[in-house]
Parts: sequence; C-alpha cells; structure tokens
Amino acid sequence: MVDPERHHSTPSVSQLLHSELTNPSDTDKDNLDKAKHYIEENLEGVIERLVPGGSPGTLKLFDNQTEALESAWIVVEAIPEIRQAKVDLLGVLDQVLPPDVIIATNSSSFKASELADKVKNRDRLVNTHYYMPPESL
Repeated sequence: MVDPERHHSTPSVSQLLHSELTNPSDTDKDNLDKAKHYIEENLEGVIERLVPGGSPGTLKLFDNQTEALESAWIVVEAIPEIRQAKVDLLGVLDQVLPPDVIIATNSSSFKASELADKVKNRDRLVNTHYYMPPESL
C-alpha cells in the first residue's frame, strides 16, 4: 500500500535500490501516480548516494491487489499506524496468500504479535521496518 504522506511507500524504494521487483498497490490511482512520480524523481540520486554503481529495480504499480500479489515471496504491509486497519489487512493477506509467502508489517508502533489477531499462520508474520536513510541509524 502506498502512503503519499509518508514518502510514497518506503519499502518499495528500498527494494528498488537493490535491483529488485516491487509491486506497490493502492485502490487510489492518484496515490499510485504520486508514488511513481516521487520514485522517478528520487531513485537515481538515492542509488548514487547509497549504492554506488547500483542499478534500479523494476517498479510495477497496481490498483488491483490480487494482481500485485501474484508471484510474491514476501508482502510488506505499509499502511498508516492504525492497529485495527493493520490487523484486518494482515488477516486478509493471510487468507489470500499461499502458505509459503512471508507477510511482513512495516509498523514502527506495534510488534507483529500485537497485529496477529486474524492471522492463522502466525509463523510467517514478521516485523520489518524500513528506515531511510540507513546511515542515520
């Protein structure tokens, strides 16, 4: 999911730094357009600064979540820090994704265990928090 108020899907940008495929999805096409614009304007400079000699990954934007999830090995939830919204989305992802797909929350406020109310296969639920720029850690 893309959040235009929070740097347009930071996980997507991070994956693109390492020549990976990323498939952000949002039902709001305006958000997707903003995310694409942000990434196109900033990715090259970020790669030059953080991954000298690196090459950009592949960005595919989707307004259909089912299409975005096809062939995924990991899905990162990156929606606003609203506990119930995260619980609901993670539960839906658990239902629709194959059992070998890792489900990650990008939450900076909640542990994965605090968001697992609707996740049946809890062994595949993890926290992963992207922080840009990494040298600021």
